[in-house]
Amino acid sequence: MKQIILVLLLAAVLLPTAYSQPAQSIEPRHQRVIAKLNLTDTQHDQFKKIHYETAKKNIDTRAKLESARLEIKHLMDSENIDRASVEKKITEISSIEASLKINRFNAWADCNKLLNADQQKIWKKALAMNQMQKMMRQREIRRERMRIAPLSPDIPMKEDRQ
Repeated sequence: MKQIILVLLLAAVLLPTAYSQPAQSIEPRHQRVIAKLNLTDTQHDQFKKIHYETAKKNIDTRAKLESARLEIKHLMDSENIDRASVEKKITEISSIEASLKINRFNAWADCNKLLNADQQKIWKKALAMNQMQKMMRQREIRRERMRIAPLSPDIPMKEDRQ
């Protein structure tokens, strides 16, 4: 009995560390592009710094965005909807979303400045591929929404039906 408990205890302690991966500061899909760039150690360190600073900014910005989305939901759930307040909140949400896009572009531009001409060609090609993949994902999301959307506001969604 003691041996079984000891084995279970060791498994509980050792298995999570055996299967865990080292923390990565840069997303795996970006690491493939970075590998193609053949960055110097200095460039790589600067890329990591730019990624860190951008991620830190985006955490705060995403929190503001989620808060604004929650607030607009609250405004829309009220008995008497205040049109001016909802429009103001929509404008605020658009502004926050724009700042996320600007942060992403600024990070890309800052990284681009660190690269030589050959590296910049690879970097720009990766950006074009990333944009194409993003458009394809958005199209799939729209198709999925269209597939599950009700035909009329009077028809409840699947999760609303009992």
